[in-house]
Amino acid sequence: MKPSRIYFLLASALSASLLSAAPIIHFDTKIFNFGTIIEGKSEIVKTVFIVKNTGDAVLKLESVRPSCGCVLARYDSAIAPGATGQIESFMNTKGFRSGTVTKWIAISSNAKKRTIGPIDP
Repeated sequence: MKPSRIYFLLASALSASLLSAAPIIHFDTKIFNFGTIIEGKSEIVKTVFIVKNTGDAVLKLESVRPSCGCVLARYDSAIAPGATGQIESFMNTKGFRSGTVTKWIAISSNAKKRTIGPIDP
C-alpha cells in the first residue's frame, strides 16, 4: 500500500467520525405541576428544567418560545457535550381565575435525538 493512500484513508475515517458527532438533548422532566395557586397570594411562579447534552458535539438551543405572553423563559443557549444547562420559566398568574391552566414552551435545537427521563449524575 502506498503511504499517500494510507493518509487518505485515515483522513476519510477522521472526517466521517467528525461528521457523525452530534448533540443529544436530554430533559430531566418535561412536565412541572405548580399545584394549587391561590389568587392574590403569589403572582409569579417559577420552575427550572434541567437540560443535559448526552451527545458528543455542542448543543445549541436555537429558540425557546413560550405559548403565551404570561410565560417568560431564560435559557442557556449552548451546552457542551456532557454538560448540563437550564431553562428557567416564569409565569405571571395575575388575573387567572379558578380552574386548570396549562402552558407550554416550544424548544428548537440542533439536537439529532431527544430523550426524556432521569439524568444520571
